[in-house]
Amino acid sequence: HDQQNTHPSPTITATTSLPMSNNQPSHINPISGFKNYRPIGRQHRHDQQNTQRMEKKRLLQRREGFVRSDGIENPIDTPEWSAAYVSEADRFLQDTVGEEKAEREYRKLLERQRIENMKHQREDRDQTRWTQREQQLQREQERLANLERRKNDSSVAYDLITKATPDPKQREVFEYENRMQQLSAATRAERLYNIQNNREKFNPLTGEPLPQRVQVPQRPQKPGCYDEVVQKRHTGMR
Repeated sequence: HDQQNTHPSPTITATTSLPMSNNQPSHINPISGFKNYRPIGRQHRHDQQNTQRMEKKRLLQRREGFVRSDGIENPIDTPEWSAAYVSEADRFLQDTVGEEKAEREYRKLLERQRIENMKHQREDRDQTRWTQREQQLQREQERLANLERRKNDSSVAYDLITKATPDPKQREVFEYENRMQQLSAATRAERLYNIQNNREKFNPLTGEPLPQRVQVPQRPQKPGCYDEVVQKRHTGMR
């Protein structure tokens, strides 16, 4: 049958891309007339949900004016064109012999420092010991000098053998001190006598007055040379 087909056969036309609000690629099927979307991966969906990645992607796609933003994936990474870039091989020391030598030199330096510190400590200890020894000797010499200056006098104001007093001032002071001792002893004896007996000085049984058994002498007069003799005595005993 040479009958011609009145219905023309469908022809496939080129895909027309339409801009979408969500930046997803789409096209219209010429046969069905429906709008089809290309499948997107999980990474693309994650990029759309990440605000920072979306902003970086839009900055990379900017071409207006004379400004262009070159995004950097890792801000702390040093690019190869930078002057601070160092390869992984050059980051580490490759001179093993040099490292061993430096380690030996460091150990030797520590040993020398230890020896120097020990030497200084011993020097300071010896210096302190000798200083203390010199101070002790100086104190001993001063003590001997004081002993030489001290007179070999007796503690009493008269000669223990002849019982004589060479200085008249010392004789007066000695007599005054002797009388003061007698006065102190008599005063103490009278006080004890009055305490042991009646303070009213009479016998409560017979009413007779008690005999005065203790005689208290009068207080002696202090000589004018007393302070001078006592000061001289103390100076000689030092």
